[in-house]
This record gives sequence, structure tokens and C-alpha cells, in this order.
Amino acid sequence: MGFLVQLAASETGVIIVATDLLLPTVALLYGGLMSILAAIDTYEWIKRRREAKAKAREEMAIAKSREEGREQGREEIVALLKEHDIELPPEVLRRLNGDAE
Repeated sequence: MGFLVQLAASETGVIIVATDLLLPTVALLYGGLMSILAAIDTYEWIKRRREAKAKAREEMAIAKSREEGREQGREEIVALLKEHDIELPPEVLRRLNGDAE
């Protein structure tokens, strides 16, 4: 610190002391800003990932609901056919059960 005081006493020393104090301050501010921006970027990445997972879960639930609806519809058709003693050919039954292409 004594060296900085001696430099500040001369004319050119003021510029040197100011530069010596300014550079570390700028480096700290830059590092702090980069840390803040990295934290914001990480937060946004986590948020996008959570939204993508929620969307995938929702799509899976919709697909499961549709499949359950189809299965229930098939069961109702089969029950109605049995009620009226109607027999379908094996190919039609396979299609009804979803085994056909």
C-alpha cells in the first residue's frame, strides 16, 4: 500500500494507481456478471426441461386414455354382437382387436 501512496504523489503515478485499482475491479465485475448470466441460463434450461417433461407426460396420458377408450369400445361391440348372437369371421375379429395391419 505504501508503494501505491508513493506513486500517487507523482503526476504519472496517479494514472498508474488508478489503472492498478481499476483493472481488478473490472475483472471482478465481469466475473460477477458472467456468473449471474450463467445462473439465468441454467434456470431457463431447467425450466424448459421441466416443461418438456410435463408435455411428454401429458401426451402419454392422452395416448393411454385413447387406448383405454378404444379398448372399451371394442368390448362394447363384442358384447353387443354376443347379445344378438352374431358371429364375425376371424379376419374381422382380428381387425376389431387391433391385430391387423
